[in-house]
Amino acid sequence: MATLESLIIESVNQNKPKSTKTKASKYSRNWETGGGEGRAYGNLGSAFQQLGDYRQSIEYSLKRLDIAKEIADKDGEGAAYNTLGNAYAGLGEFETAKHYHKLKLEITKITGDRAGEGMAYGSLGCDYGNLGDFEEEIRCHKMSFDIAKEVGDRAGEADAPSVTSALLTKV
Repeated sequence: MATLESLIIESVNQNKPKSTKTKASKYSRNWETGGGEGRAYGNLGSAFQQLGDYRQSIEYSLKRLDIAKEIADKDGEGAAYNTLGNAYAGLGEFETAKHYHKLKLEITKITGDRAGEGMAYGSLGCDYGNLGDFEEEIRCHKMSFDIAKEVGDRAGEADAPSVTSALLTKV
């Protein structure tokens, strides 16, 4: 029996995520948590995002968001906001990306997810930079770095020098 993850990986490898929508939903409806269908839509949204099909990514991410809200899954809601923000950034719609990344940040604060909060600040920093607000970009990236250091996220800390270097060329 195929797992949801293998179906999504198979679909990405074949560059045909749509073909697994029905299969993914079928398998996910049997998950005990009730959030499986939402995660399936989220995984499809992420797969489309990786393929550069941001409109499809948004479509599936909105479905994930609806289900997450319906079942009060704050982590799922935050993940959907993050994917939506990334998809809109991919489309160059940075105000909309910023909106969704701010919602992701709010969720991480509610759930106490400090690592997620740091990542949300990093995403917001990129949004502000793309909008030309370099002071806010710097503030967000500093917050991201400080939180990464606090929670022991070495990869997040390692990003700081490249972000700082890029910021210095803008200011």
